[in-house]
Amino acid sequence: MSAEPHPRPVRWPTAVMVAAVVAAGAVASAAGLDQLLATTQREPDQAVVERPGDRLTLTEGDCPTRAPGDEPVAVTSAVLTQCPRLLADRPVTYRGEAVRGIIDQGRHAWLQVNDGPYALDRGPLPASRTTAGTNAGVAVRIPSARAGSIDTVGDARHHGAIIEVTGRWQVSNAGDAGGAAIRAERVDVIQPGHRLDPPRSPLRTWAAVAAAGLALTLTGAAWWRRR
Repeated sequence: MSAEPHPRPVRWPTAVMVAAVVAAGAVASAAGLDQLLATTQREPDQAVVERPGDRLTLTEGDCPTRAPGDEPVAVTSAVLTQCPRLLADRPVTYRGEAVRGIIDQGRHAWLQVNDGPYALDRGPLPASRTTAGTNAGVAVRIPSARAGSIDTVGDARHHGAIIEVTGRWQVSNAGDAGGAAIRAERVDVIQPGHRLDPPRSPLRTWAAVAAAGLALTLTGAAWWRRR
């Protein structure tokens, strides 16, 4: 009569390796959820900077119907880009975050100014950790003498200065290779820029600890099997 087969014992290095992998995965998943459910995110009604109250906006995706007068009218980038002829060569006021960089061309300088949710509502993604659509903005030409008043431009590590420019909207600007832009005559700094300090998550630390523990466990297991 043949003997009944005995179950093969599980070696402790293998069990520890499996447990370490599961633990590391759990901590990493929790860290990812913490990124999505960050407690530091701003509510939608808490703006980084106030938007102009009386401004032309899109109504259910349609262009405004009222014709602007001779006085500068507050606008959004959505109106300028989706209804470019409505305000062609008319005075406008536009508020947003200076981003990317400033290109000095002698008498004038060029920059990108965004007015999307990351610029005016929630703040940059690295700091708010909350997705809110896409970036939106327009090119702006300003007098070079005013470029120095913009202390910071936005990037991955900075929230750019919030500025308000007043000038004329040009559908085709010869100084920008025929691109649309605001030819600003006045630049006001509404809020200085600053360096971002993203909130730290404790779960990130635990994820790093778990990863280090996993590496040590795998190293120890490999050493044990070679004995």
